[in-house]
Amino acid sequence: MKKIFLIILSCFIITALFSSCSNNEPLQSSVNPSSDQSLSSSSGPIQSSQDSSYISSSQTISIPTISMQIQNYDNDNIVEIPKFDADNNEAADRLNYQIADELIDEYNEFTTKATQNEYIEIKSYPFTDNKYIQVVVTEIEYPTYADQGEIYSYNYDISNNKIITLSEAMKNFNITNDTIRQAFSQYYQPQANEVLDSVEAEAFRIIGDNIHIYLDVSFDNPQSDDFDLIYTYDVAQNTFIPYDGTCLVDPAEPDVMSPPLSYAQSVG
Repeated sequence: MKKIFLIILSCFIITALFSSCSNNEPLQSSVNPSSDQSLSSSSGPIQSSQDSSYISSSQTISIPTISMQIQNYDNDNIVEIPKFDADNNEAADRLNYQIADELIDEYNEFTTKATQNEYIEIKSYPFTDNKYIQVVVTEIEYPTYADQGEIYSYNYDISNNKIITLSEAMKNFNITNDTIRQAFSQYYQPQANEVLDSVEAEAFRIIGDNIHIYLDVSFDNPQSDDFDLIYTYDVAQNTFIPYDGTCLVDPAEPDVMSPPLSYAQSVG
C-alpha cells in the first residue's frame, strides 16, 4: 500500500512539472509581438526620412541669373537678347521660351530679309533685387518714321518661383487699362493735327512698392502717317515719362553686366 502511494505521488509531481514547463513556452513566444511592434514604430522615422528627401529634392531649383544669349553690335545693329540661366526651374524655362518666341524669332526674321540700309535695335535692361529678376526689352527696326517699336518684359518672382504676368501685376497694384487711359488723357497735350488713338499697357517693372508700366501709345495724324510712342507710367507718382528713343531708364538703374550692354556704353 505504501509503495502504491509513493508511485501515485511521483506521477503527480512529474505531471505538475511538465504542466509548468509547457505553460512557460507561450510566455517566451509572447515577447515576439512586442518586439515586432517596436520595429513597426521605428518605421515612422523611415517614412519621415523619405519625406525629408523629397523636400530636399524640391529645393534644388536654382534661382535664375540673367545673361545674354545673343549680344552683338555689328553694322549699326544693337542685339541684346537675354536668357534666364537656371537648373531645374520650369518658370525660367517658360520665360526663355517666351523670349525665343518674341525676340529670337523677330531677330531671325529680320536677318533673312534685311537690306543694306536696314538695321535692328534690341536693347535689354536687366534688374535684379532680393524679390524679383526682371528684364525689359525694346525692339525696333530702322528706317522708321516716328515709331518707337515694341516693348516687352520678362518678370520672375524669386520667393514664389513663378512668372509674374502683366495682368497679375496690374491687379496687385489695383491698376486697370481704363484708369491708365484716363490718366494719360489728362496728361497728354494734343499737338497740331494729332489725335490720341489708343493707350495700351505692354510691359512692366516692379520697383519695391511701386510699379512702372510701359505703354504703347498710338496717335492718328490725318496729314501724315500714324505713329506709336513708348511711355513709362510711374504709378506711385502718377506721371508719364516719354521714351527718348535712346535709353529707356536711368543708366545707373539696371544691373552691371559684363560685357556691358548699350545703356552702360552710352554713359562713357
